[in-house]
Amino acid sequence: MKTCLKCKETKELAAFAGRKDTKDGLQRWCRDCQNADAKARWDATPREQAPGPDMKLCECGCSKPTPLAPQNNAHRGWVKGQPIQYITVHNIPHGEPSTTRIKERFWGRVNKAAERGCWEWQGSKNRRGYGYFRHKERSNYLAHRLSWELTNGSIPDGLEVCHACDNPACVNPGHLFLGTHRDNMIDAWQKGRIAPPSLRPGHIPHNTLKTHCIRGHELSGDNLKLTSDGRRICAICSRATKARYAERQKAMAAGDLGGAEIDLWDMTL
Repeated sequence: MKTCLKCKETKELAAFAGRKDTKDGLQRWCRDCQNADAKARWDATPREQAPGPDMKLCECGCSKPTPLAPQNNAHRGWVKGQPIQYITVHNIPHGEPSTTRIKERFWGRVNKAAERGCWEWQGSKNRRGYGYFRHKERSNYLAHRLSWELTNGSIPDGLEVCHACDNPACVNPGHLFLGTHRDNMIDAWQKGRIAPPSLRPGHIPHNTLKTHCIRGHELSGDNLKLTSDGRRICAICSRATKARYAERQKAMAAGDLGGAEIDLWDMTL
């Protein structure tokens, strides 16, 4: 049994919700008192705006009156008891008025006088130089993707918006094209932005200069094995490794792992 601090009634423990930071692991108020208090606070919060000279219409263009702000919020521009700017979720593009406003906000942050005909994003950017914009309840929506959507419509699933100009900050629709991730990587490789070390000018793969393996076996003739990814390995060492692994597996199966290590590096295979 436990006494509620709100109604002062002694009730069963099942009447109290759990709480980790109390000694008994239960709330100090019973569930009925908690629910009644939450309902009273909800009912006391002004939400609807009475018609009158101070009535404010939602700025999305839906012509509906906005509710009153339940609290002060500097980030959203709320003043408690005053009409807010939008009805909930009406600031998310869902019609022509909202889309028009998004375009005004978006293109207002673009510098169309950059070099090479690029339209450079002047807003926030990530570490790789790509601009991002708050859109569809996301604060990191990539600016070049939104530029494509505002100009050409939605992006099909599985496709990416690629830059023909190789300027991550550019949002010029004329410099953008659609492609798969593979197309994007091939384009970057062909332009030298992500060339692997083996394909960079002047690069000499270290493994091709080896004449002997680390254990002194000559890398030539039947002792040289080439893997599918171009690596050169010693056949003697490879067989010794497989043999040692097989012996190890036998020892594990027999339950005897305390014996001496098996040295197969000097064996002639």
